[in-house]
Amino acid sequence: MILIMSDIWLEIFVGAPDRSYGRGASVFRRDDRVSQAYLVREGGVRLVRTLADGGDLTLHQAPPGS
Repeated sequence: MILIMSDIWLEIFVGAPDRSYGRGASVFRRDDRVSQAYLVREGGVRLVRTLADGGDLTLHQAPPGS
């Protein structure tokens, strides 16, 4: 996230419910409709695509605060 925008974006999460996901859980899947935004407070999230050969390609890793 761009530092100058950090505080502005964090404001939209004030009062938002907390959710916890276990390691390897899917938060959303390809072709899901966008219905909400997420803030990573602890841990991290990887955006992964499964390749035709069954392997995984990590497109992005979101650390806490993103």
